[in-house]
Amino acid sequence: NGGDIKGVFERFCKLSNAIKGAAEGAGKKLMEDPHLGFLGTCPSNLGTGLRASFMIVLPELNKDVHKLEEICASFDLQPRGSSGEHSAAVGGKWDISNKQRIGFTEVELVQKMIDGVTKLIALEEEMAAAAGGAPAAEAEPAAEAAPAAEAGPKDCGSFKLPEIDPAFDAWLHAQLMASPPDVKDTDEFKYITFTEMPPWTDKHKSLMRKTMTPELFAQLKDVKSSTGYTLSNGMQAGVLRPHLGVGFTMGDEECFTLFKDLIFPIVSGWHQFDPATQVHKPDLNWESLAFSEEQAGKFAQYVTSTRVRAARNISGFSLPAGSSVEERLEVETVLKQAFSSLPEELQGSYFPLGELTAEQEEELQAGGFLFQKPGPMQLLGAAGAGRSWPDGRGIFHNPSNTVLCWCNEEDQCRIIAMENGG
Repeated sequence: NGGDIKGVFERFCKLSNAIKGAAEGAGKKLMEDPHLGFLGTCPSNLGTGLRASFMIVLPELNKDVHKLEEICASFDLQPRGSSGEHSAAVGGKWDISNKQRIGFTEVELVQKMIDGVTKLIALEEEMAAAAGGAPAAEAEPAAEAAPAAEAGPKDCGSFKLPEIDPAFDAWLHAQLMASPPDVKDTDEFKYITFTEMPPWTDKHKSLMRKTMTPELFAQLKDVKSSTGYTLSNGMQAGVLRPHLGVGFTMGDEECFTLFKDLIFPIVSGWHQFDPATQVHKPDLNWESLAFSEEQAGKFAQYVTSTRVRAARNISGFSLPAGSSVEERLEVETVLKQAFSSLPEELQGSYFPLGELTAEQEEELQAGGFLFQKPGPMQLLGAAGAGRSWPDGRGIFHNPSNTVLCWCNEEDQCRIIAMENGG
């Protein structure tokens, strides 16, 4: 049943609790903060870090995208069509997810999803009846594909700068040439040390760019965490990728304190949540969800797949944008121990990416379960999270592929509960 959100959320909560318990059993703890919640690489995924999504077939509402977006907005949901936001969906199949991450509990966010999708289904049926048609037929099962790697230059064996604007490109090249070696550099990726505030172009849209002032840059430019992550390291993705909304990545847990004067305004701007005065409250009690049998029947008819995912990171290790090969392997070791101690209903197998057979890779890719190396100018590629691929990276899943964990992708561990069908 692809619409079984309560069952999916129950597995998610059990997986989250099990990963936390296993980490603590190994003498570790997860990265958490009373104000910011679960910590991770991108400030857009703080708090719960949770993204719940339904793939749902809405052929009538697909004819009126504005109305669909209006209803989603009233429940703080985000609809994505076949070409992303503000586009229609091929076959009327929409990806509906929660906008918010922080300031609401996990239960509250999933409940908003249930209530909003219930409203969409009711309106879909009203519109179908008015048009003289029957409600949507049961949708064929379909897997939700993992994000595809962005195509980059053919020669990906050496670090290359993007083309943004002639004057900016010349400045960026000079900064790269003058940058001292960074211990995190690899043959195909170089960290740039910015000696001055970037001469931003009109294409740069991120909250990092809007928050950064010459005074703030001067205040933070020489600050470095104990693992060696700098302001320039965190800015690099936002400088190289002008379209990014956040534009800053974290290299370790310490960054949240060291770069607080930059991060807090970004968090406030992105989430409409003030981490200086507000406290984030978690709630992983899946039994608190209100989801009736009638709703379950409707969801089974319209929803083709359900997925709930979030990031979990282990304190004491760098995040992927700042980690070394050795640290990634240490994180992998801790996570493999955690996976081996999961309760029976969540048990499965771990597959290091570098050891997958062609057959295994094809099977995982076909199911939409396998994450790929980020392109050089994607967020993760531009932030340095794709260095030394695929060392220390892998995927855990149970036999039915309803529980998955990604090791050392955007974050140290991405936990995913899902269900296809409906």
